[in-house]
Amino acid sequence: MHKARIILSDTESLATLGFFILATFTLASAVRWLMRRRIERKLAAAEADLTVYKFIRDLVTLTIYLVGIGWALLTLPISATYAHTLLVSAGASTLIIGFASQQVLGNIISGIYLVMRRSYRLNDIIEINGSKGKVVEINIHETVLTSMDGKQRITIPNTLVSTAIIIHHQQAATRGTGPS
Repeated sequence: MHKARIILSDTESLATLGFFILATFTLASAVRWLMRRRIERKLAAAEADLTVYKFIRDLVTLTIYLVGIGWALLTLPISATYAHTLLVSAGASTLIIGFASQQVLGNIISGIYLVMRRSYRLNDIIEINGSKGKVVEINIHETVLTSMDGKQRITIPNTLVSTAIIIHHQQAATRGTGPS
């Protein structure tokens, strides 16, 4: 509790922390906006597969958040004073979080693999594990289909997609959809 008061009383460090967090969110928003504009231009030109662009946009945004918030936390004086303790704690926490989030990490790796392999793209009509629909989104966690009647939204984790048999019923005539 005493250490928390010391950190909270150091207004310069808190201002620096706040600046880095604000800069991180501003940079991530600006990059996401610029990439969205590029996606809109590609859509207007109808010249590219937008699945990859959207996936890269999400991956770049996530990277900016992780680096920016990590850098912001390094500005706190406690990170220099207790660096060894923090590193040991971070290592132990990483192991615990890694085991706890095995499914999430598997979905992310499977998502990267699916986008690179290009088994299917946006607007394709596919069937995965008995679920048939139009691909409306492929992100780092899941693939989202809309049922053929348009009444259901089907979300399938990428770990299941990467091991499932995928049946293509119809490939999209024009690649891509508008930015999300």
